[in-house]
Amino acid sequence: MSILTDQCQTEFSVLIVDDNSKNLQVLQRMLESRGYRVLPAISGKLALRSLEKVQPDLILLDINMPGMDGYETCERIRSTKGFEDTPIIFVSALDTINDKIKAFLSGGVDYIVKPFQIEEVLARVNTHLSLSGMRKQLARSNQEVEAKVQGKTKELEEAISRYKNLSIREKALAKILRTPIDDLAVNSYINKILEALSQVLDKHDQNPSAAVITFNDHPKSHAFNSFTLGDKSLNQQLNCLMVCIINELGFGGFLEANTLIVLYEGFSATRIVLQNEERPLGLAAGDIKTNFLIVPIKVKNTLLSLLAISIPPDQAFREEDIDYYRQVAEVIGSSLARRSSDRKIEFLAYHDELTGLPNRRLMNDRIAHEINVSGRTGMVGALVYLDLDDFKLVNDALGHEVGDSVLKITSQRIQEVLRSTDSCARWGGDEFVIMLPMLSDDRANASERAHFVSDKIRQAITRPFHIDAHEVQMSISVGITLFGKGDKQGQDYLVEADAAMYQAKKTGKNAIQFFKPEYQSRAESRLALTKGLRQAVKNNELYMVYQPQVNKNGEIVGLETLMRWESEEFGFVRPDIFIALAEESNLIVDLDLFAIRSACSQFMHWQQEGLLPKAFKRLAINICPRHFSSDQFVSNVRETLEHFNMSPENLELEVTERLMLSNVDTTIAKLNELKNLGVSFSIDDFGTGYSSLSYLLKLPIDMLKIDRSFVTDVHLNQQAATIVSTIIGMAKNLGLETIAEGVEEEEEFDHLLRDGCDYYQGYKFYKPIKASELRSIFSTINLQKNN
Repeated sequence: MSILTDQCQTEFSVLIVDDNSKNLQVLQRMLESRGYRVLPAISGKLALRSLEKVQPDLILLDINMPGMDGYETCERIRSTKGFEDTPIIFVSALDTINDKIKAFLSGGVDYIVKPFQIEEVLARVNTHLSLSGMRKQLARSNQEVEAKVQGKTKELEEAISRYKNLSIREKALAKILRTPIDDLAVNSYINKILEALSQVLDKHDQNPSAAVITFNDHPKSHAFNSFTLGDKSLNQQLNCLMVCIINELGFGGFLEANTLIVLYEGFSATRIVLQNEERPLGLAAGDIKTNFLIVPIKVKNTLLSLLAISIPPDQAFREEDIDYYRQVAEVIGSSLARRSSDRKIEFLAYHDELTGLPNRRLMNDRIAHEINVSGRTGMVGALVYLDLDDFKLVNDALGHEVGDSVLKITSQRIQEVLRSTDSCARWGGDEFVIMLPMLSDDRANASERAHFVSDKIRQAITRPFHIDAHEVQMSISVGITLFGKGDKQGQDYLVEADAAMYQAKKTGKNAIQFFKPEYQSRAESRLALTKGLRQAVKNNELYMVYQPQVNKNGEIVGLETLMRWESEEFGFVRPDIFIALAEESNLIVDLDLFAIRSACSQFMHWQQEGLLPKAFKRLAINICPRHFSSDQFVSNVRETLEHFNMSPENLELEVTERLMLSNVDTTIAKLNELKNLGVSFSIDDFGTGYSSLSYLLKLPIDMLKIDRSFVTDVHLNQQAATIVSTIIGMAKNLGLETIAEGVEEEEEFDHLLRDGCDYYQGYKFYKPIKASELRSIFSTINLQKNN
């Protein structure tokens, strides 16, 4: 359970450090709306000043800032007393692997690439606050345990000072209290405890023996080990007794309801005392030849193990005996709990909490070590970079719980394939890095073995995932690079494996690619283009063109808004290239909002000048499905329309059929909210994607846009003609309009007209043109109408 579910979010404060006031305001508004207290700072210097007065629970930190950059700021925060463990999440437009590694080395715990998705920021903030809270709870628990142990030590020392002659029992307890556990295995610790008790057992007139029972995995597994001091035959009797208790009483009730078990009557062993309640046991005479006192070793009602003390059958346990051994069990439990807390904190520092796999920090250390080993021995190893294909669709469609289950099962399947000497780390959201050391002294053989292992992993991941009532089908893209002798560092090999993985995705996904130098060149070009695209809006390199849509009479009834990029560095970049980059880097959301604002602003100017033709109805703008997972999208559209004084009836948003793969209920709710404003919707490229008629009936769609692949040569292709006529007929039956895109020939237009298509778009009528050229066309149309 998340720490945040048990603690009000208003108790958490977040320091945001960003020199961009817009980004700062967006993050502040988002977090404050969720109940967080936000402390803003516009520079690293101001952030450090803030830390002199307040201690935030989490820090969101930009990198590119004047004066002191984010890396230096992070390092200085980490060196400030009291902030060594404060979670620092970098939020930056820099997205190369070098930037990310540098961020983690400077002390960051996570990295979010701008432009960010609000849900992603919230999820990561929540995760790291939960983890931080867990660590604090564990630390507090550890302090409580330590205080308890110290308190008992103090009590014992006070007793020592009061009495010159300590009893044997006091000496044994003092030794137990001082027995270190941090550097010992549990079994070694238990043996030392029993050695300390031996003073009591050897000197006691009852001549008892002792044992500690530990459970394998969990008490309810019914599997246990016993460590016996004294009469070794006790092991067999104790095991017999434990099995009998489990069978007769039920383990759950015994563990939860009882704090003490006393077994009497020795040879016959016919009854058991459970906190003053006597119960018979089905033991044969002679099975148990002694009396037992069994004291649970617990911490906060969680059973860790059992302390068993035996005495001859003709004797009985005194009340002081029971109190003493209870005290011993309490001390043992406190020590074991402290050790468990320390181990858990240490584990979380080097492992992923969800999958239990090594995290980046631990994996980077292992990679560096194996590279050094390969350099000395001449053996060749491999780094494998693995990414789940279309994982975001699973999260959007089925929810994050199913997505987390996919990640956990994926990690298990990977580990089932690997050798014990191999390592696998969860590198990012749906990315894993695998290290295969010492494959061979021959590169060709090493390549073959790396490919063999990677393909086995690929086949394992393609098996269906059965999660709750869902069957999920996944695939992976895999990039491989070899390491051996040379002067490269781990970071260099990670960049290579990442580039190879991207090439595998580019070839169609569910593929494996080895690194080639040209891949790095392509990756660098892709990163340069992505970086340039981030600056394109600021540099006024993006602009809009508009392709008119006409009715059967050739009158302009609408415009489709299309984006173009003319870069000073790269020249004209084709839309299919930069739109794909925008989708991969999460820039697409910002580009869509830029398109909506630009188009609405232009519409306002045309409307003010009275240029729009009489038949004009709508301005169509393409948007990606990701908008419908954002809480701000509807309000962004509403505010834009109000700002430019544009009627919602004049705005049409074009969505693709992929929209139906995301969270359907949430998507429909947001579509209806915009529909109620007056905004209309069309499905772009209809017939080429996830054409679900059941979802089509649920969505508030106004128009189907027939894809150009069906329109081209429709008069010559009987299959295309059948599909087109079916789409048009279905649309009419559903009360929807249709528009055909890519109309270039007169024969295509005539065929579509006969089928009853409502509107048309293509080079036969108009090509995409700039607003200035369109102004002239509008003026000519209006002049002709007036004449």
